[in-house]
Amino acid sequence: MPKWYALSPCLGEEDFTDFVLEVDATQVAGPDHNLYGVMIRYYDATKDYCFGVPGDGNYTLVYDNLDVDEPTTKLIHWKYSSAIKTGANTNHIKVVAIGNKIELYVNDEFLETIQDDRVSSGTVGFIVSTSDKGGSHIRFDNVMVTAPE
Repeated sequence: MPKWYALSPCLGEEDFTDFVLEVDATQVAGPDHNLYGVMIRYYDATKDYCFGVPGDGNYTLVYDNLDVDEPTTKLIHWKYSSAIKTGANTNHIKVVAIGNKIELYVNDEFLETIQDDRVSSGTVGFIVSTSDKGGSHIRFDNVMVTAPE
């Protein structure tokens, strides 16, 4: 399980309600036992959703309520997808958030939809985590936030 986290919320100060977030995330170096991905609907530094894609081919979606003792609610508990490129590769991450529906994609392949209405708007950002070994180097590029069609 990843141990050290780096969160980078807020691509600007704009809150998004319904949106499509796309980004290329590249594992440049480090162990495959890591986690990287996007934060969405980051609200007031107390609530957000994190879609994580580790270097081992699994993915997860969690809701974080940073004001409580047990901050993480796993909406998707680690699932494997052959769409995820493992190791030192680039994965195109896409999240479509409309109302209480959150659709997840990696490399243009649909993974699944979750419905959750705890947070309806907020900014977006990135998450990177590594194990005790450290050394994870993740690059985010080609970030785009657009209105859904």
